[in-house]
Amino acid sequence: PDPELDAAFNIPEAKHPGYWMLQWPIMFDERVYGWCTSFISAQIFPNLAQDISSGKRMIDIKGNKYAFLPVKGSVALLARPAKNKEAAVLEVPRRTIILAASGNLFGRNGAVSEYVRVVMRPDLLKLEIN
Repeated sequence: PDPELDAAFNIPEAKHPGYWMLQWPIMFDERVYGWCTSFISAQIFPNLAQDISSGKRMIDIKGNKYAFLPVKGSVALLARPAKNKEAAVLEVPRRTIILAASGNLFGRNGAVSEYVRVVMRPDLLKLEIN
């Protein structure tokens, strides 16, 4: 259990269902621009592992099977030094300043459907806020 995730998903302490953790690189032209970690409540998506193993796409799983596709998010962006593992994944020297984003993604009903943590190389990105 992770207190930050428990609070985001409003999970009771008594019977903890756990989380699914998905990780993937954000790549372009065979270069790593970022690394994304997504946490999904096993209470909301109990058969996620089987669905992914059977070759289903996440958008189909969330949007069709569970009808819980994220429609909005609340994410904080922070410039901070890279942790050792992040520096290795992003292929930058340790303690290099990176962009870190984390927060909730919400379904149509307003409930949290996913919690994301993303680290990105600022030297390869352009941020636009509309």
